[in-house]
Amino acid sequence: MNSKNHSQAYSQVYSEEQDEQVLSLTNMEIKWLNLLKRISRDDLEVLRRKFEKQRQQLLDIKKKDENHNIEQM
Repeated sequence: MNSKNHSQAYSQVYSEEQDEQVLSLTNMEIKWLNLLKRISRDDLEVLRRKFEKQRQQLLDIKKKDENHNIEQM
């Protein structure tokens, strides 16, 4: 199979998979996806980094809280 045929076959399978997934999305998920489509890749990367930083801060707070609870026992 040459690369053009492989690419076409992959695209067809992938698009069928996407169609199936879209049918199972809620209206809110579709609205979020449409919103995300309008955001540039750079902006999405900045948001991803901010969310990752916040996630790490929350994990640190949780760990400190667990340690504090252990110390109180």
